[in-house]
Amino acid sequence: MEGKQDYIFLKKRHISYLRRSLSILPSSTANYDTSRMTVLFFSLSGLDILHALDDVPEQEIQEIVEWIYSLQLTSEDGYPCGGFRGGHCVTNVAAEATPQDSYNIGHSNKIKQQTSNQYNDHQMSSVCQTNGILSKNSNTELDVRINEGDSSIPQKLLKMCNGNKKKINLSSDTNNAKGLSNTNTVYSKSDGKPPFSNLSSNQEDIHLQFSSVYASQSPLDTGHIAMTYTALASLLLLGDDLARVDKEAVLQHVASLQCPDGSFLSNAGGSENDLRFVYCAAVICHILADSSAINIDAAVTYITDCLGYAGALGQGALQESHGGSTYCGVAALHLLGALKKNAGNVSASKDNDATATNETDNATVTSNVAANDSSAAVAASSYDSEADTELHGLLSPRELDSLVRWLIMRQQDTCDTTPEAVNAREGGLQGRPNKPADTCYTFWVGAALKLLGCEHLLDLNSLLQFVLSTQDPVTGGLAKHSSSGADGLHTYLGLSGMAVLGLLPLQDAMPVDPALNMTCRAVKHLRDLNLRSRR
Repeated sequence: MEGKQDYIFLKKRHISYLRRSLSILPSSTANYDTSRMTVLFFSLSGLDILHALDDVPEQEIQEIVEWIYSLQLTSEDGYPCGGFRGGHCVTNVAAEATPQDSYNIGHSNKIKQQTSNQYNDHQMSSVCQTNGILSKNSNTELDVRINEGDSSIPQKLLKMCNGNKKKINLSSDTNNAKGLSNTNTVYSKSDGKPPFSNLSSNQEDIHLQFSSVYASQSPLDTGHIAMTYTALASLLLLGDDLARVDKEAVLQHVASLQCPDGSFLSNAGGSENDLRFVYCAAVICHILADSSAINIDAAVTYITDCLGYAGALGQGALQESHGGSTYCGVAALHLLGALKKNAGNVSASKDNDATATNETDNATVTSNVAANDSSAAVAASSYDSEADTELHGLLSPRELDSLVRWLIMRQQDTCDTTPEAVNAREGGLQGRPNKPADTCYTFWVGAALKLLGCEHLLDLNSLLQFVLSTQDPVTGGLAKHSSSGADGLHTYLGLSGMAVLGLLPLQDAMPVDPALNMTCRAVKHLRDLNLRSRR
């Protein structure tokens, strides 16, 4: 669109877009196959924000719940650490048609094929392994490729799977401690190496080699901390009581991923360690109401060490300040009890405040936000850090002032008008300097400011119009830029950011908790569960 006209919020089209995402995804999203849990969370939480999750049929809800639990790794299945996978494609499956014909996955994750007179050479040669999944090109009963949505797995294979499980007991002070309240369980911490590297040779044999049809517990078949967070959040969105969550194994999973410097790995197979996974660990422990799996002092120290010279947080120490990293750090501090927002910590005058209202015409989104005549830098300077020095011994008033200023400065007050411009409107938020505004930072930067009590220092009307300029008027959904195509991540984070900042009326968008990144309805359900567990 051209000019400065206000954009219309296409609520019904966004609902349709998110509903489709629950059933089918375009081929362009094939690279998200290992993180389908997160894609599911985006769709479910987006629908909940738009008051549309209750319209999903109950049978479909139950099917989604079962799918989520099917990706859980439990101690009963022999996994030393629990958690949730991102999708079935990351599991390894050893397939055999009869008890005499087996295919073993060894330490090198190669298939040791044992020939059998039951099948001819052509059939046997068509068995192959792709991405850890055995498949068969011909249409015989060896074709047991397990993939998303495939319900045609022979029952005899599943029975054989259930009959050959080996268990590895977790070392803890309590047995079967699956309550939501704190326990006396002592969870082992990570030494910075993948947890499975510490197993004895006998444990490795149990862990890696199964001669039956069973999801082999290779170092690649582990829970992922981000997938565990989104799995638990999705279950709460769906109204599940978390009764089937192996809480002790999940907490053991979280504890095993913490490194000596306080950061977290993403999975037991080894990965980068940074603020993203610190945040995921904080959310998981908050949901399970048990922070004993985290060395909080080390985690808080790591977060503050990520504070860069520019004023905000990077992914790690001495790294560039980034909007997403800053949100993860601020939200983690909030969830770990280290961030206490003081009331009245802003002394900006009413004339310079950008005040959002919830009154919006049903036909068009109109601006009832007071004009902010000053620039973002002037607005940031009106923040009174002396009134919130209780961040709280962690940051000095000067550091806190620099943090808020850096976040406010991420709003772009001009728009590129060249033919190469990626955005049609100014007012969006960028992740770091010299980058174009991006819809997802409506949440990352907006929610960080919300937690600091400074969101009103943004030009909220311009931000709203920027986000709405990225809508796809045909398919629905939000895009990264005005010139990009819609996708699930930016659709959800755009909606969530607008909900956190109160840019949409309540009848259009349900409020979102800025720290947990879940609707307030889901958070209320979580609190009800915790209250019931203490009775």
